[in-house]
Amino acid sequence: MTIHEKRNSCLSQNQPESSRPEVSVIIPVYNGGPLLGKVLNSVFSQRNVSFEVLVVDDHSTDETQRILKDMAAVYHFRLLTHESNLGLAASLNEGLNHANGDYAMTLHQDCELMVPDWLERALRIFNQGDKIGIVTGKSIYDTSAFGLPQKAFMIINRHGTAKYEVPIQEVAFTEDKCDIYQAGLLRDIGGFPEEKFRVSGEDQFVSGLVRRKGYRILSSEDLPYRQEYGSSITNTSSILKKAYNFGRTMPGLLKHFAASSASTYLQKSSQFRGRTLNRLWMILNGLVILVLIAVATVARFETILLVVLLAEFSVRVGYYMVQITKSNFFSSAKDCLSTLTIALVFDIVFTIGFFHGLMLVAMNRKL
Repeated sequence: MTIHEKRNSCLSQNQPESSRPEVSVIIPVYNGGPLLGKVLNSVFSQRNVSFEVLVVDDHSTDETQRILKDMAAVYHFRLLTHESNLGLAASLNEGLNHANGDYAMTLHQDCELMVPDWLERALRIFNQGDKIGIVTGKSIYDTSAFGLPQKAFMIINRHGTAKYEVPIQEVAFTEDKCDIYQAGLLRDIGGFPEEKFRVSGEDQFVSGLVRRKGYRILSSEDLPYRQEYGSSITNTSSILKKAYNFGRTMPGLLKHFAASSASTYLQKSSQFRGRTLNRLWMILNGLVILVLIAVATVARFETILLVVLLAEFSVRVGYYMVQITKSNFFSSAKDCLSTLTIALVFDIVFTIGFFHGLMLVAMNRKL
């Protein structure tokens, strides 16, 4: 890996260079220029915690580099630049390799901390008990700024502001969008699995390893952060690309955590339960279709295959119609129909990605 490094400063503005930061904030960036002002401002507004900021640019092709150079005159951060696009997990590891803090925070370019003592509150949670490996927050979505593609993506993936049963609750996984890890623990498990996952799946894999080590993952509603979808979700094509990537990574996760993941997610992650059930349903769809195709090929049961597929299609239509209605996002039948169509195609592309992932896992290839 070839890295060009620009050392503006490792440290926050009020921190003497000789001191060691408590938190290393790692911001992976790819074509995120317009979003960088918000995320950097929210970090450098933090108080009562010493921190350093590492921005890792994964070979952006837009004006990100120019914008970062302009921002270097205002904010003090370390900029690491990849000469080729290496993927999210590799970017996170690059930041971790240069991090000096006792805690490592991963913060996506389309997220911003909503309170100036976010870091302080998070560290306070770590001090409340033993075996706390990761602390994450409450995602807030400003849907008033979303168009149909973003709203459709929210519905399909059951995204939304979480409802907490208690102020701080244990969850089964984190999504490395706005999370703080014990840096030593993260290094102990090998960091993020860049040799296994490129753009998706690294978060749940790390969560699984953290749980295996006996550590807990806590989510606090007192740690709000706002998330935009940015350049990753702009149209139907970008949504379907996400579907394919999600599907492709699932076999890799199932290979390592099949025995424990589903039950753990359902027991510990009330805020993710709906999303977990839907994703399990999508995986089951792929497996059922695979078995039916194999049986139909051998036994010539094409009619049975068609009937089962039509039945499953009808159930999925009903499911998505309920979710679309509950969202209250759309007032026109046209928008509802468009969202339903995107959702059903999402299922199909997810299944294709899942089949591809099965082949990659069988060949021990990177997902």
